[in-house]
Amino acid sequence: MPSGALILGVRAPGYAEKHVDASIGERQAEVDLGDVELEVGLAIRGRVHDKTGAGIPDARVWAAQRGEGAGHYTDTPTGANGEFVLAGLRPGTYQLMVFAVGFARMSERAAEAGAENVDILLAPGGAITGTVVDESRSPVEAFRVAAEPARKEGWSSGGPGEPKSSSDGRFTVEDLAEGPHVLKVEAPGFQPTVLSDVKVAAGQTADVGTVRLVRGGVVRGMVVDRAGQAVPFATVSSRAAGNENVWYGNEPQGTSDGTGVFEIVGLRPGRVALQARHPDYASGSVSNLEVDPARGPTEARIVLSRGGRIVGWVRKRDGSPVTGMKISVGRSAGEPFFGSGPPLAEPGPDGSYAVSHVQDGSVEVVLLAGDQNRLSSTQSRTVEVREGETAEATFTVREILVSGRVTRAGAPFPGARVRLRGERSSMMSFGGPPRIPVAPAGPQRLEGVAREDGGYELLVDEPGKYQVQVSALADKGWFPWRRVEVPDADAYGLDLEFSGVSVSGVVVDKETGEPVTRASLSLFAKRPSGFSTGVGGTTEADGQFKMEAEPGDFGLWARAEGYAPMQTDLSLSGDGVSGLRLELVRGLVLEGQVLDAGGRPVPGVQVSATVAADNRRDSAFARTMPDGRFRFASLGPQSYDLLAASELGGFALRVGVTPGEEGVVLRLRPGGRVHLTLHDPGGRPAARASARVRTVDGVSVEPLHGFYGSADARGVSEFAVPAGQIELQVSKERLTGTATVTVGEAETVPAEITLRDASGSPAR
Repeated sequence: MPSGALILGVRAPGYAEKHVDASIGERQAEVDLGDVELEVGLAIRGRVHDKTGAGIPDARVWAAQRGEGAGHYTDTPTGANGEFVLAGLRPGTYQLMVFAVGFARMSERAAEAGAENVDILLAPGGAITGTVVDESRSPVEAFRVAAEPARKEGWSSGGPGEPKSSSDGRFTVEDLAEGPHVLKVEAPGFQPTVLSDVKVAAGQTADVGTVRLVRGGVVRGMVVDRAGQAVPFATVSSRAAGNENVWYGNEPQGTSDGTGVFEIVGLRPGRVALQARHPDYASGSVSNLEVDPARGPTEARIVLSRGGRIVGWVRKRDGSPVTGMKISVGRSAGEPFFGSGPPLAEPGPDGSYAVSHVQDGSVEVVLLAGDQNRLSSTQSRTVEVREGETAEATFTVREILVSGRVTRAGAPFPGARVRLRGERSSMMSFGGPPRIPVAPAGPQRLEGVAREDGGYELLVDEPGKYQVQVSALADKGWFPWRRVEVPDADAYGLDLEFSGVSVSGVVVDKETGEPVTRASLSLFAKRPSGFSTGVGGTTEADGQFKMEAEPGDFGLWARAEGYAPMQTDLSLSGDGVSGLRLELVRGLVLEGQVLDAGGRPVPGVQVSATVAADNRRDSAFARTMPDGRFRFASLGPQSYDLLAASELGGFALRVGVTPGEEGVVLRLRPGGRVHLTLHDPGGRPAARASARVRTVDGVSVEPLHGFYGSADARGVSEFAVPAGQIELQVSKERLTGTATVTVGEAETVPAEITLRDASGSPAR
């Protein structure tokens, strides 16, 4: 241990975390801290049992915090009688997940920290068994098997499957919930095989018989440098249509040999992208390769450059270094996601850093702060990188002290959590156990908690525009977001006053009267021009909610998985509204399938269902399963516009589809790209302007993620769009601009847009 004053974190299963102060002298070999007494602290207590009431020992109970404390989790085994204690919790709502051998996994239970007598019933698990063979009916000895409920909805994309090894190709997947499942089997060198609607019964085993795997497609090629010389021992990774943004680490890949030649086998038919990485080069990629096993290997050539170098430093105003921060480097215009994440660099003791072998072009350099599980951006720089040259990106951490008082109806508001988020802030999350938080010493970056007198303080690293978010764990309140501009000064005073006018109530199932957990609510202030953003959040385990607002007329929206969305109008005065009872009815179901241009199912594709209502567009989202099927179960009795998007696979749009309609198929059609050059009113490059697609052939596509780009330092932005007549919207602060272009399949269309002041005032 280093000498000096330390704070040690102590953590043990079943107890709350505790911090212990210690001081080690330069010549001390050992320091005796004495006994460290741990307490249980805030906990969730309960019992896991079967349908007979018998306790289930050795079950694993996980608790993951939602909402305000998302990212904090803990777990514990059950005792001999099924009892469990999840201790050392923070205040808030936790989602519970329970795993036990022989039982179906439970993941639909929420509980508040401090809850007692939480009763969890596990149903007997079912199983699926079968035999995996190749085209010659010989057993496949090593493979992966994944089984997912066929009727789930939402964004979950399953997982890579459970590895199996068997000399006779036999497998069994156990502990499945009752109901139809989609079974996916994959093995190196083979295409994935998918079985739909495998019926699983509690306590029984469904035998699917023989699962036959067919050899996949092959891509062969070379990895070379810009002089055409072979690059040996480069790792070449593949991405298929539909899973561009999902990485499990088991996708087909290969390594170039001593002559630069590589081969990747077992590819799914359709379009793929490849990326080559080598420690002595910048990464290189190729896209839109068409793989068809019937036509033989697809040829590819990947060119790597030595790339450029980025150097810089991270220091305070006085020139002293800043510790505990990281540097992330990524393409400004975005690129297909390969591997475990963007490259990270950690500044040295003097605050300096260097990143080598960076791809040419416009690059975003981001300064990150946080722990090993979560990093948040605090500053960013855009630099132009050229091969063989060195670009510089420096960061001065100004540590501007933001302080003030938080009041509610004129009274101090102790316990209010104040967070500031920059307009271009981002966050990176990682797996692994949570760290033991060390007691903070002094103001913290971007976050502070109000004291008994309502006073708070926090630090921001640079001046600029921020969004202020205020929340309160003690009474589970949500508060309207505000925008402020922090000046370049040593300190900035920011008092936050709230009216004390609140909206509270409960969300329940209309048929059963049971509370609806994790229902999402949004309160929108009505304006003459429509709705403007207000405040929103999620119901607690008991279905309760509470929101703060200013007096006025509002629309309150509520939605939850499996329920149709509802909206009601409210008029708030100084007394607010309490005791609201929002009754949700079960939603209508809309199912369909996404196919590529060759009629093959495409897994992992994002699909949106959008309807226009009350001057705003309401959207639901889903992701296709391994058999290309998607399911929405939270829709109302309206017609919806369906949109599916995959940068590699293409785009599909179908207008006016009603829930319950059968035979819904979205067939992906190759798209194109737009190459935008953006200027401000003075003709200068509009760096960091945001461009997005508003409509395709007159149909709004704004809810779907992916149709957007950010301008680099040259004011250039290029991104994929559907084929057709495209309406583009560009914005940067108060500036805005539009353009309409017609894009053909596999075509890149240039467009030049000059931004104007959106308010109509003369631009400066």
